[in-house]
Amino acid sequence: MQRREFITTWIRYLLLALLGAVSIIALVKSEGAENNACAPGNLCSSCNKLKGCSLPQKVQDSPRS
Repeated sequence: MQRREFITTWIRYLLLALLGAVSIIALVKSEGAENNACAPGNLCSSCNKLKGCSLPQKVQDSPRS
């Protein structure tokens, strides 16, 4: 095997490993995002996931005098 073929093969496998690692990371992150989804029918005030809630929150109006 010549040096050029060796380097080309090595780079090819390195890029494939990098693509696999990025795919696995994206898959793990997308599974984590599903856990933060709000359950249908629940109000945000009764939700236990307020920190990770992606729904817009109601702005509290101050009492008018």
